[in-house]
Amino acid sequence: MLISFIPYNRIYNNVPRTQNNPTFEAKGKPLTLEYIVENHEKLLPERVLNAVKNVLKEKINPLPSLKEIHTEVYKPLLECMTLSQAKFIFPEFRKINEEVVFEHNSARAKNFKEHVGDNFPLKMLQEYWAKFRNKDDIAKDFGLNSRSSIDWALKNIEFVGYDKNYKTLVKASDEIGNRSMASKTKKWNASHQKEMYARNKKAAQSCKTEEFRKEQSERMKKYDEKHPERREKIAKSSKDAWDLCPEIKEAMKEYTKTLPTYIRGVLKKDHNHIPLTTNEIKIKKGFFKGFWEKYPELKEQFKKARNQKPD
Repeated sequence: MLISFIPYNRIYNNVPRTQNNPTFEAKGKPLTLEYIVENHEKLLPERVLNAVKNVLKEKINPLPSLKEIHTEVYKPLLECMTLSQAKFIFPEFRKINEEVVFEHNSARAKNFKEHVGDNFPLKMLQEYWAKFRNKDDIAKDFGLNSRSSIDWALKNIEFVGYDKNYKTLVKASDEIGNRSMASKTKKWNASHQKEMYARNKKAAQSCKTEEFRKEQSERMKKYDEKHPERREKIAKSSKDAWDLCPEIKEAMKEYTKTLPTYIRGVLKKDHNHIPLTTNEIKIKKGFFKGFWEKYPELKEQFKKARNQKPD
């Protein structure tokens, strides 16, 4: 796997944060590299992003997970004996201080050094970046109470961290990690029914806004452009269903005769595969809505035809 190194700067005590957490379907299905690059590219460290793009370009099969790429990229840290060596290989860490600075005769200094020992900055790079471990587990291995026992030291040395949402992406790209997240999400939802209801209600309300509909429409257009086979499959399914329902086609033909000329013009334009304007698309949707409301039994019949598998 070709790995290209690109400078990457992110300071621990001023780590950029995305406004919203990435959203996933927590069903234990790992996120693909294509999805991650397409939807969350800005969360990835530049070094990792470059490696991911190289992998996609080379069309490696099977594709590694984001977690596998991350650990491969930062694996050289484990071979470093000094912080200077790490900085030479990874210039993005060049501003990290060599050691923690304590106040004179600080009691904290003695306790910290007894547990952590020497080379704290290098140890943190190896554990946090190369092994992708969380700070609670790292602190526990040091014999400290919690992550707060090392957080102040990390700020002191100006440690370079990554976006917390990047961490979520890495976990979600791995099958085991994704299933663990799905399990935790399920347990949280079960024990926080009121919060979940409020969250879902808010999400449902936002889906009704014109802005959301426009964004959703744009997403679908972009997806269809990249996956023309989807549109072809939908078109074939629709054609097969209509072929099974000649009586519905006849009823729709009669229904159309009762409509104003401008609506019939829009339908004819659509039939001839001429692109419709935004307003014409609304007219087309209104036509089908009116037809199905008038003939609900035909709607159910058509639905069954759509679900019928071809011979």
